[in-house]
Amino acid sequence: MRIFSPNFEKEGRGIEKGEKNEYNLFYFFKLLKEKFWTIIKLNFLFIIFSIPIITIPAALGALNSLTMRIVKREHIFIWSDFISKFKENWKQSTVCFLILTTFMIFSLFCLNLYFSISQINKLFLILFFITLTIIFFLIMVSLYVYPLLTTISLSTKDIIKNSALLSVVCIKNSLLGLIVFIFFILNFVAFFPFALPIALIIGFSLHSFINSFITFKCIDKYIAIN
Repeated sequence: MRIFSPNFEKEGRGIEKGEKNEYNLFYFFKLLKEKFWTIIKLNFLFIIFSIPIITIPAALGALNSLTMRIVKREHIFIWSDFISKFKENWKQSTVCFLILTTFMIFSLFCLNLYFSISQINKLFLILFFITLTIIFFLIMVSLYVYPLLTTISLSTKDIIKNSALLSVVCIKNSLLGLIVFIFFILNFVAFFPFALPIALIIGFSLHSFINSFITFKCIDKYIAIN
């Protein structure tokens, strides 16, 4: 039974038929070891292309595109491919970023509001936890947006819709991605400013690589193969 848009039929798998790459923990660390310096270089490119601030979404799109290709064992030319994907996906990357950010800011505002009111009326704790669940869901959806956006050709509406579907269908992957995301954020906040140099050297691209590794199996499974 298909749950995704027909547009999914436009692209096939990134790994050749018959190739047996097991996407397990051993393979993850093997790939991380092989591509460690490439990941660091990608982080520097991401930082450089994010300096104007407004270009962060496009830089995220380019970064995710290349880390996804690393996971798929495709050859990349770091500089030229990054620039190419930056230009190619900047508009859609920015639109998706603005949509997700708007929903997230509104949800965080509601979360803070409900928590404050719950100090007076405990019934508002129900709304607080519902909103917290929505925030976690938004994070899980966002984990699939850029990998999908840079993997196949879909409209922005289909990117968001299918990211939401994937986050539910692949709930184990989604929860793992959520845990990793929270781990990165909490450690950055807890160890700031000491964590800042790590973030500037490898933090952003490492998270992108881990997220690409987590989401690739799910995306690969549910993309229709010609």
